[in-house]
Amino acid sequence: MAGRSFFLRETIDSLLSAKWISTYLLVPPILALLVFIESYLNQVGIAGPFAVGERITLALWNASLLLTLIAGVQSSVFFSGSFGSNWFRNSLALPVPRWTGYWGSFLGFLVIVTGVFALTISAIVAALRSPTQFPWLESLLVVYVPLLWGVSAGLLLGILTTAGAAVFLFVGIMTVGLAGGLPWALARVPEWAGRLFRVLVPPLGSALSANMSSPGNIRALVPLLAHAAVALALGYLLYSVGIKRR
Repeated sequence: MAGRSFFLRETIDSLLSAKWISTYLLVPPILALLVFIESYLNQVGIAGPFAVGERITLALWNASLLLTLIAGVQSSVFFSGSFGSNWFRNSLALPVPRWTGYWGSFLGFLVIVTGVFALTISAIVAALRSPTQFPWLESLLVVYVPLLWGVSAGLLLGILTTAGAAVFLFVGIMTVGLAGGLPWALARVPEWAGRLFRVLVPPLGSALSANMSSPGNIRALVPLLAHAAVALALGYLLYSVGIKRR
């Protein structure tokens, strides 16, 4: 059992260093800025007015997408450096199952970002008044899915290419995924191209839109879960091919 948890423990130990954890200190001021901007847009009539449930949903999604961006960028850098390092290659020679190098590292990273997610969401929940019928459990499950996708996508990109290129690709994919949910985004493209776009691009924007009108809409996140599962499967396939060559 100790051997199977080797990469899990090593990943957690690495990520608990100031180099990685300090990045999440950006979350509170950026969230405060987002709240200020949304409040200003609401006051001048550009956005809103939002109902109480919509404001809570928007606050949760703000936190989720911000953490997804940070976690995706970090996982792209971390896994690109980790899987290509001499330490990792030497660790594979230890008496531990080789598959744990992939899944243990992934779970270790997910444990850290889940902890940050729990602290961030707890602060938001404590600061907001909510209606009695607000679907908290479903909403929290929904806003966790983008974070799971971000770590999975960063892991795949980190295996595929260098840290800089992986970060660039992740930010681009996430931006396109968010923009794709805007009402006018696919208005002028052929229908077949729109369907292809929805299959290939993670539906972050459409999931956000669906949950603004229907908080806790878990069904809208199923395609994003599928994207995360495909990214993990492809990453493990590439990892397996890579270690067989060593």
